[in-house]
Amino acid sequence: MRLVLDAALSCGLSRPELALVHGLPGDLPGDDLLRLPTDTLARLWERLLEADTRPGTGARLAQAAPLGALGVWDYVIVNSRTVAEAFRNGVEHRKVISDPGTRAEVIEDGRTLTLRWQGAINQTAAAAANHEFVLSRHLWYVRTATGRAVTPVRVEFANPAPRRHRDLVELFGTDRVDFGARDNEISFRVEDAERPLPGADLRLGGILRRNAELMAAAARPAPGWLDQVRSAIADAMAEGELSQHVVGRRLMVSPRTLQRRLEEEGTGWREEVDAVRRELAELLLRDKRHTMQSVAARLAYADARALRKAMRRWSAVV
Repeated sequence: MRLVLDAALSCGLSRPELALVHGLPGDLPGDDLLRLPTDTLARLWERLLEADTRPGTGARLAQAAPLGALGVWDYVIVNSRTVAEAFRNGVEHRKVISDPGTRAEVIEDGRTLTLRWQGAINQTAAAAANHEFVLSRHLWYVRTATGRAVTPVRVEFANPAPRRHRDLVELFGTDRVDFGARDNEISFRVEDAERPLPGADLRLGGILRRNAELMAAAARPAPGWLDQVRSAIADAMAEGELSQHVVGRRLMVSPRTLQRRLEEEGTGWREEVDAVRRELAELLLRDKRHTMQSVAARLAYADARALRKAMRRWSAVV
């Protein structure tokens, strides 16, 4: 997610523009255990493709990203014994980098080693770019880890052929780049698949694989957009500057966009402020040290009477 976001920014899109992508926080979290919705990644790919109209966007991004750009997954792959083992390790631990619904497998038939990958993105353009990225990145792993200009036997994409794909042919080093296939696949000769990775630290690889397992088990969904709105409202209340302008600024959207996004979620500004006030009131009033007047002030009510009126209304709601 961060890699695609950074690419979109480098293409000239601004953070306020990208903040309009549904489900994308204004400040993308740096916590690798937080998982944003796959639909958000799809929309981010679409914005990148609108900004970078050249063919091969996904492949260029895969080739340009340095080792470590994909976190622990990069290092799990390159710290394997052979190319074949690297692919198997990547598939086994794919949940640290992809949607749990991603389907992937490594197929060996004695002559070739094939990586098959089907991501969870459904939108055609975004899925095509994503699969282009994945297959190109695996080629990058092979060449980087072996130190050789290894060429795949064939590359197949499930998406329809783009208008031009000469850049992909040159990147993969083979004319056998086909489209409209049943699956997304990249295949290598068995002698290339059995090549050792000379720079691999196998002991470190074992540690990283265990770490990847723990990360996948501990992963949790990132707060949804309404959760982010309510958090911003609570912060604005605490600082005594509750307004749509202030909350929108925290979320990197305009007040008008904030209103529109709330309507899309089936709610509105007043409803969300009310929800935050009710939750905070119940929490604060449990502590007997807080007076009704102090809680009213904390929740940006004019006085204690206004808070009591709101509480009567809340208690009347079934």
